[in-house]
Amino acid sequence: MSDDQALFALLIRCFTIFNICFDAPTILIIIKFTPKNMNSMAYYLLLILGWNLLVNALFCFGHPYPVDSVDCFSLGGPLSGLGQSELIGHIWLGTILFAAANCAAGIFMTYHYRYMAIKRIKTNEEPDQKSVIIYFVCLHLAISGLFIWTYWMSILSVDSYPFPDDSILRNDLFCYVPYGSKMLFLSVFLVTVFGLTSVCLSIFVALSLYELNKNAHIISEQTARIQRKYIWNLIIFSVFPLVSGGIPLMLLSISFMLPDTESHYMRIVCMIVLLDYGPFLCVFCFVRLRPYRSVLKRGFRKVKVIVGKSVVESSTHVE
Repeated sequence: MSDDQALFALLIRCFTIFNICFDAPTILIIIKFTPKNMNSMAYYLLLILGWNLLVNALFCFGHPYPVDSVDCFSLGGPLSGLGQSELIGHIWLGTILFAAANCAAGIFMTYHYRYMAIKRIKTNEEPDQKSVIIYFVCLHLAISGLFIWTYWMSILSVDSYPFPDDSILRNDLFCYVPYGSKMLFLSVFLVTVFGLTSVCLSIFVALSLYELNKNAHIISEQTARIQRKYIWNLIIFSVFPLVSGGIPLMLLSISFMLPDTESHYMRIVCMIVLLDYGPFLCVFCFVRLRPYRSVLKRGFRKVKVIVGKSVVESSTHVE
């Protein structure tokens, strides 16, 4: 193992453990303590935190390391050296990219649903839940199907890969087509998904605010204020997965189209950065949303009381 790979493995272990310690308790708090009037926001938070937790859990057991000068990854972590590392590596990195693509689709659908809900405020109608569920499921299936097809087309076996020399160790490697349209399909697909998601979010935010202003004379000021606050919370909570998740994955996808042999350094940085939006999102959940902030305050009070009793009992015992 090279020094770069050893440092990469150490950073991955530290970041994944740190992120899981934030994500898992926050998800449990959201599930247990969300009031009914915040169900929509809770679903959104569970969506993006859940995908982040899945990716971090996958990295705990196996982390793909970009190999220098070739479009291949080396599978590190506990799964390396167990045999069938080529198949496991593709499953692992494929699942990580699959999770990211579906997370982007979920964010897009959340904003679309919010726009549909605001558009119907003037008639006091909720979007038909069955139609919404069918729409969500169909979009996820379409994104998943396209991703699986493009990913399968981009795979190339290690035995068939045109390695530039014999000095590259081929243990635990899994590779992709280094040139041609097959690899281009996967890169363009991922760039399109994340790029279109960002554009569509801006469009739906603008349309939602336009609808609120247009119907200001029909709906109450309180309803408009609640909806605006909801939209701004969505925007704030979307910044973390889009910046820390979407941008690194777009750059990772673009790197496969670059002939530069040093692009593996960019891939290394992208792999580390895409793990880390969870803790920031968790902190903002407690800062921005009162129900979760109240839970955290009660928890701190209980810890303070317990610690205080322990100190008093210890001092009494010493005396």
